[in-house]
Amino acid sequence: MTESTSGQSGTALAEDPARGAMVTVEDLHRSYGSGAAAVHALRGVSFEIPRGELVALKGRSGSGKT
Repeated sequence: MTESTSGQSGTALAEDPARGAMVTVEDLHRSYGSGAAAVHALRGVSFEIPRGELVALKGRSGSGKT
């Protein structure tokens, strides 16, 4: 079974147990604001989190970790 959730742009997938990756993120983009004032925090980020790995996100309050 594969679950998919989409953010502003890009897709996060919870992979089938038969595969090595627990989570795969492909082509993730995240911007804050719009027009000339837009801040592009993520541009085309892709990564996999292998089964059994511990991952933590660190950043200031309000920095978009959610």
